[in-house]
Amino acid sequence: MMLIHSDQMTPPRHSPALVLCLVLLGAGNTALADPPEGTAGGTASSSSQTHGGFLSSLKQAFGENVDREVVWAHFDVGSAPETHRFYCLVDPKTGKREPNGVAGQPFTRHDGMTGLKAPGISPVSCSDAEQKGILVTSGYTVSMAPHGATGSVPAASATPTPMPHAAAAPAVTVASAAAPQSHGSDLRAQMEAANASFLNAYNSQSRTAFKGIYTPDAMLLAPSSQPLVGADAIGTFWADSVKDGKRTNPTLQIVSVWAEGRYAYQVARYTIDMVDSQGATSKVAGNAVRIFEKQPDGKWLTKVHIFNSD
Repeated sequence: MMLIHSDQMTPPRHSPALVLCLVLLGAGNTALADPPEGTAGGTASSSSQTHGGFLSSLKQAFGENVDREVVWAHFDVGSAPETHRFYCLVDPKTGKREPNGVAGQPFTRHDGMTGLKAPGISPVSCSDAEQKGILVTSGYTVSMAPHGATGSVPAASATPTPMPHAAAAPAVTVASAAAPQSHGSDLRAQMEAANASFLNAYNSQSRTAFKGIYTPDAMLLAPSSQPLVGADAIGTFWADSVKDGKRTNPTLQIVSVWAEGRYAYQVARYTIDMVDSQGATSKVAGNAVRIFEKQPDGKWLTKVHIFNSD
């Protein structure tokens, strides 16, 4: 993949799918953050399969209000050194839980609860993290309105403690998030096949080969570049980028995938060997987010493609 060192991209307006991609891409760059003092560290997990739904990620990205919501748990995904921490948020006024994990920097609010700075919504489900036993709730407290009770927030599957007497403090309860739908191994296999097609096109340096993996109206957002629209323009971009032979041995490793109806998204890590003017080779890496559209013949073609570099 072409490596362009810049954090500036100029996406077009009014593209909900593009908004989601940008949010996911931002989450992929977030470094592992420490829990608040007194919180037990989460267990690193290789479970990159924990996902929230496509629509729930999109809705959460649009509706996020971190000034109102607080942290009640966290979990870690990935294997060192590629471990990332995600936080689960709840609105203490309504008890409504956000379904997906949020990357960011935790801080202690004036009311003693844990807030989150620089949030980035991920496609990773808090419910899935709980089911896999990697959800950490110790060290977090949430004061719930209107009663103002304070305590650790129970996991989604826990039964709220009943109040035996009217004078007893009410239990802290959180609205349960819907369990995500599982797509099994078929979708992942199809995404692996799509990645193989891209890598084959990359190694062939063929504009036509690149063109065949994008929809006719596809959009590519590369760092420090205006959006490219159309399979022809994108094919030319990639062919021109790799024809000098200084970008070799590309790899793509899937972080997460999800599909809903005709659309799917994939978050992946890429690496590539870069050859400098002296002939020395160095390995670089970055994140790639793609939205796919399923064609009448069942093939997944890329409709939106965004990438950046570490």
